[in-house]
Amino acid sequence: MEQRDKLTPVENLALDKLDTQFDEVIRCTPNAIDGFSERFPSLADRVSSRAQRHGVELGNVFRPGVPDFLGVQETGEYLFVEVKGAGDGLRHSQLKWLRDFRDLEVEVWFVDSNDGATERMNSSRLDAYSLKDKTGTGSEVVEVESGLAVQIPGSLAASVQLSAGDKADWSVVDSSTLELDT
Repeated sequence: MEQRDKLTPVENLALDKLDTQFDEVIRCTPNAIDGFSERFPSLADRVSSRAQRHGVELGNVFRPGVPDFLGVQETGEYLFVEVKGAGDGLRHSQLKWLRDFRDLEVEVWFVDSNDGATERMNSSRLDAYSLKDKTGTGSEVVEVESGLAVQIPGSLAASVQLSAGDKADWSVVDSSTLELDT
C-alpha cells in the first residue's frame, strides 16, 4: 500500500494484520472505487457481484463514512474494516454508512490504546465486532424469573456495550418491533 506514513499507528497495525489475511488491501476513501476498478478490474467485478447479492452497488459504497480498509480475496470475498484507537468513536457519517450498508461484510476494530497497540492488536484485547449479527432469526424465547428473555449474539451485545446483568430500557415501536435503549 502506498503512503503508509500517512496512516495512524493503529491503522498501520490493522493494515499489517489485513495484509496477512487478504490478497489485496485497499485504503478506502470516497473516491477509492475508481482506483480499485482500474488497478484490479476482474477483482472489482467479483467484489461488486458479491455486494450486489446484498442489493448494494459497490460504487455507492465509497462515500463519506466508508471504513478505513477493504480487504479482498481473489475469490471476491471481502471485508470492510474500520479501525478505532483509544478515545476514538464512530462519527455520524460512519454510523450512517454502517446503517446504510449493514448487509455488507463489515467489522469495526477497537483497540484499547494507541500506546502498545501492537500487543493489543495481536492479543485477545482486540475486539472485532461484526455487524453481520444485526438481526436474530430463530432465537428462542425462554422464561426467566422476571419474565421472558431472548438471546442476542455476543458480538451485537458487545457493539452496544451490553454485558450479562446489565439493564436496558425498551419500547414497542410497532406490532413486530421492540427497541432497546442501552
